[in-house]
Amino acid sequence: MKYFISSLCITLAGVVSAEPNFTYQPTKPQSGDAITITYTPAGILANTLKKVEAVIYVMQIGGKIVANDLPLVKKGKVYTTTIKTDTSDNFIQIGFYVDRDFDNNFNDGYYVLLYKGDKVRESSFLSLSMFYDGYGHSTGVEPNNEKAINAVEQEIAIYPESKAKYYNYYYSLLEKIKPDDAQSLIENEIEKKLKGNVKIEPDYSQLADLYRLANLPEQSRFITELQKKAFPQGEWQVNEELNQFYNEGDDNKKLALAKDILNKVEVNDVWKKISCDDCYVSIFENYIKKEQWSLVKEEFAKSKLKVEFAQTLNNFAMDWQEKNNDIDRAIEFAEMATSAIKQEINNSTTLKPGYLTGKQWNKHRELIYTTCVNTYALALFKKGNYKKGYDLAKEAAIAISNGRNPGFNRTYALLAEKILSTRECKKELEHFVRNGKASSDIKQILKKIYIVERKTEEGFDQYIMLLEKEAYFKMVDDIRKSMINKKASSFALKNLNGESVESQSLIGKIVVLDFWATWCGPCKASFPTMQKVVDRYRDNPNVVFLFINSWEKEDNKLKNAFNFIDGNHYTFNVLMDEDSKVINSYSVTGIPSNFILDRSGKIRFNTIGFGGNEDKLIKEMDVMIGLCEDPSKTF
Repeated sequence: MKYFISSLCITLAGVVSAEPNFTYQPTKPQSGDAITITYTPAGILANTLKKVEAVIYVMQIGGKIVANDLPLVKKGKVYTTTIKTDTSDNFIQIGFYVDRDFDNNFNDGYYVLLYKGDKVRESSFLSLSMFYDGYGHSTGVEPNNEKAINAVEQEIAIYPESKAKYYNYYYSLLEKIKPDDAQSLIENEIEKKLKGNVKIEPDYSQLADLYRLANLPEQSRFITELQKKAFPQGEWQVNEELNQFYNEGDDNKKLALAKDILNKVEVNDVWKKISCDDCYVSIFENYIKKEQWSLVKEEFAKSKLKVEFAQTLNNFAMDWQEKNNDIDRAIEFAEMATSAIKQEINNSTTLKPGYLTGKQWNKHRELIYTTCVNTYALALFKKGNYKKGYDLAKEAAIAISNGRNPGFNRTYALLAEKILSTRECKKELEHFVRNGKASSDIKQILKKIYIVERKTEEGFDQYIMLLEKEAYFKMVDDIRKSMINKKASSFALKNLNGESVESQSLIGKIVVLDFWATWCGPCKASFPTMQKVVDRYRDNPNVVFLFINSWEKEDNKLKNAFNFIDGNHYTFNVLMDEDSKVINSYSVTGIPSNFILDRSGKIRFNTIGFGGNEDKLIKEMDVMIGLCEDPSKTF
């Protein structure tokens, strides 16, 4: 691929080709220009017979991201399109895809740097750095620390005065690949800062950040206290109160903070730039917790945050039906949430978030709707209203999700058992199993049907195994194809008992790293299943599980992690990554994030997130660990 930009970015854009598959005109596009793009499918899309689609993410001055679907016109094998830029734009990221597969240009990605005259515009290379630091993940580009550092260095080379704005970001990147160099540079920067004049508030913030990066928390806190005294009405108070709001566990205190923030936004210019949505949601949650039902209905009816409030209602309804608490209220709230989201989809009153494309926004609202419908159906199941519950569950699991969501399939199965004939129910549930989308509850229902039909449970395991065979082999094949071979960052961390664990000491063993945080919902949802996985390998000395606690927001991170693990009776070996250096060294973009290392210490698998399917996670872990033991292993 060739980028006609400048000699500065040739090394970033890729190898010059006589026939580039991606070009744009003008060659030095200015912010505000219309840019014509041509693209010939390459990489994973090179021989596709399907229609190629595209998406763009435009980064603007100030850090705002605007996403849009990008219409393409095909002529022969070449696709063309025109992008109309805004004067505030500085960088364009483009993703070409078919289904869920992106052509990532051999992990260089496709992008356009915008210009001001003959010079790349300020912040454009910074945006490129962020693209390689994780933002490119949305178009199939995996993080690359070296490319990210190179890009920010290009930014500083063109605009030396920007160094003061970006050095915290730059040193954070440098710490991931050259921690010793970073430490020395940070110390030099601190010395320069102290010799200079620390006058304005950003000077204090930057100095405090530098001390934090140098792993000198006491000095960082001291500078922050000086900042507060020098600027009692400064911007520090915004960040401090917002952090206090998000970390506050007491409902009454959180409510008071939310109201205080909303009042300050009304009268204080320093506060006007922040979003207050979470404060409104917090107040709404407080009404529910205090059972102020008339206020709940009143606020829900007049709020402009229909999607957010509907999700809040659904969360409470789901919790109540799971615990069999106030099923009637759960039904009422789930119905309110379902109706509101359906109306929002049919007649939207909410602006699309800038960071989502039109298609993504539609899918996002559809998922919220089906989640609310699923909760509604479960609550009706608990109430004994099987017919209405079945109709709703069928809409969520079959009509909308096409049987691809194991959680929705479970709800449908519970209600199908009550409504359908044994023959019809068996046929539907077997379909879920064959496609690898069945939960353990679905298999239990099939077991009951099997026993009724055969008068014995003998042979049931083989029956299920035959149903799962096709999906299982496909899963194994997909996992085998996802196998990688990357160098793993070494680390030395202490566990909850204060014992040091060094990664180098584990060479010769298969190591499963699970990065997590106590505030992470999917992390916590995955832990009961991960406990079962740990138990499966408890007697295997050659497989080690390490749960690395990182990205925490609490002041006492060790106590916070210990209380969570101990309170839930997990037997995990938890390591404390309090300064987040280890998680950053692995370029983690989201949690839970699992890395499976082979006996030589190489990363062979990396998975992100938890879809809620317990059986699937256990089988995937078994296969990945098995392939780390022997890549040629058959299953």
